[in-house]
Amino acid sequence: MQPLVRVAFLLLAGALCGTARVSGQQLACDPALLERAQGPHGYKKRGDRCEGIYSQDVGGDPLILASLTESFEDYTPSEDGDPPLTIEWTPLDGGPVTLRAQGMKRDLYYQMDAGPPSVPTRYEWPSDVLAARHIPRRDLGVLGWTRRAIGGTERDVYLPLRIGQRRGPTRSATYELTFFPSATLTEVHLSVSQIDDSGRVKRVVRNGGELGYGDYPAQRPIRISLSDLGPPGIYQVEIGAVLESGSSVTLKNWFYHGIATAPR
Repeated sequence: MQPLVRVAFLLLAGALCGTARVSGQQLACDPALLERAQGPHGYKKRGDRCEGIYSQDVGGDPLILASLTESFEDYTPSEDGDPPLTIEWTPLDGGPVTLRAQGMKRDLYYQMDAGPPSVPTRYEWPSDVLAARHIPRRDLGVLGWTRRAIGGTERDVYLPLRIGQRRGPTRSATYELTFFPSATLTEVHLSVSQIDDSGRVKRVVRNGGELGYGDYPAQRPIRISLSDLGPPGIYQVEIGAVLESGSSVTLKNWFYHGIATAPR
């Protein structure tokens, strides 16, 4: 299996199944990664987070949500005492937040888990491991999520993250969603809707049209910009993808849009 297939499995398992969930205020490192940690930068508990590299990969789902950011500074990691990366988000109902960063490059077996932060809307992420392993911004997928009842079922609701280092986090009216396919796709359809607490659609933002990128190779992230969403609230994003084999897969996630923007 390729390393990015391992990425797909861990992001899905952690986000949906709670692999590195918190109990009260105590962070639990992923036990599978602790067993596979390698060297001085191996995955382990580091203060208020678990972070590092590991070995061995496993298979996973053909498509996952890998990252959701409002802004992400294009930092350059170095070992010259770089400041931490500051992660901020707009909170939803004050619930606890879990953060995860994951390598998004072939042969990069890396993960960071943190949460809940001591500050409800911000986390200071030390950059020492990123610098030591020379991991740049383009190779990272970062997610933050909380739990919320939707239609009577507890769901992970993702919070668009603002990440900065030297400039600090910045607000934006555009989000970047990154999906990761572990298999080659022939086309991708995107639907985005605002929903109510029962899960019913209140307003359609994008109605399932093709992305039209033309090329969706396996193990290459698919980046989608979302803007002009409209009023704050919970939004549902659904990806329908056709695999090269002819089969199809549908992925549904929920995220919180916390600032008003002009609807399309």
